[in-house]
Amino acid sequence: MKKIIVAHPLQQHSYRTVEALDRINILQKYITTVYYQKDKKMYRVLEKILKPSNLKRMYGRKNKIVEKYLKTFDEFLGLLYLLIVRIDKLKIIEPRFYALLTNHFGKKVYKYIKKNNTRALIMYDTTAYKCFKLINKSKYTCTKILDMSSAAAPYIRSILLDELNKDNMTYKKSIKTKLKSYSKRICKRYQREIENADYFLVPSNFVKKSLIYCGVDENKILYIPYGVDITTFSYQRKKLNKEKIKFLFVGRVEAAKGIYYLIKAFEELKELNIELEIVGSIATKDKCICEDIRNNNNITYIGAKTKNEMNNVYKNANVYIMPSIFEGLSLTLFESMASGLPVIASKNSGAEGIIENYKQGFVIDSNSKEQIKEKILWFHNNRDKIPQMGKEARKLAEKYTWENYNSNLVKEIKKIKES
Repeated sequence: MKKIIVAHPLQQHSYRTVEALDRINILQKYITTVYYQKDKKMYRVLEKILKPSNLKRMYGRKNKIVEKYLKTFDEFLGLLYLLIVRIDKLKIIEPRFYALLTNHFGKKVYKYIKKNNTRALIMYDTTAYKCFKLINKSKYTCTKILDMSSAAAPYIRSILLDELNKDNMTYKKSIKTKLKSYSKRICKRYQREIENADYFLVPSNFVKKSLIYCGVDENKILYIPYGVDITTFSYQRKKLNKEKIKFLFVGRVEAAKGIYYLIKAFEELKELNIELEIVGSIATKDKCICEDIRNNNNITYIGAKTKNEMNNVYKNANVYIMPSIFEGLSLTLFESMASGLPVIASKNSGAEGIIENYKQGFVIDSNSKEQIKEKILWFHNNRDKIPQMGKEARKLAEKYTWENYNSNLVKEIKKIKES
């Protein structure tokens, strides 16, 4: 394990992994598909046809440290997948194309590590199945580390099926669409991916719980919570008097984010002087969701916002709500706290074990409209406590920086090396 390869066909937080391993000089290569290189003809063409918001995303696939180690495979497939994700809201093509992309990418990563005698590989959940399978089949000696950015797929499937079977679930179309990415066949593939891994990096206790559900030995699970760039989000909280309390939700607008429970809670609290602002793209064709948002006079939908715009979005809110039925660890949770917002977050958002009740906010059960209502009412009746709780939230966010993430990752990688 003198040198490690990090491979991700997309991006997620893999650049952070590269930065951490670069510090201790044990990174061999970073392998990906799409990476912005201004001299390449493909990217010059994209610069002429992409909308400004998509251009910003493309320019975001660039990092000075990453470039020292960069190796790209299947760039065209990667770009095509990113296009499909944005247009295939019903998940008709996307799951199949994702399997195609990760299989192609995994084969090439396997050939590369074998050729270069690599002894340790970090890949990411749902992307590593083919590569890990080839390593084990060939009996090539390589430590396989799976970075779990979300809960284990079989566990997610069980949660979605539970939601679907509820009599009062009106957003069934959105749940059914999500289930296409977690079919029996797909989850068997991801179960085998888990079984082929040697170690797991998890950002939350919820993800750890999901791996144990899949039969993973707890000793193979390494806890490394994500971070936030606290300099990006400014802490400016004002004292609340009698003005309307603004609650904020940031994320994809779909049933998997717990949006049903959130909208219904506000629907039943119409008489209060409160408002919910929803920020994010509509990630479903479920008309019920859009209609419920439009029909609630205390809910405002403002669409998706860029990273640069989010600072002002957080500034104009008072309390953040993240009611997800599953996550890895919501990055918006730390962003909101860094902006001085107390939070109401579900256990399945990754908040359990991080948020302390009545200090930085509240951790509630997922799938609970009643608990969301209860905590909204608490903030409504205790508005004088919001500034202090926001201050405590900011203090907590300062402990969860990307610097700390990098340091924790290095410590855990060293433990694997020594084991």
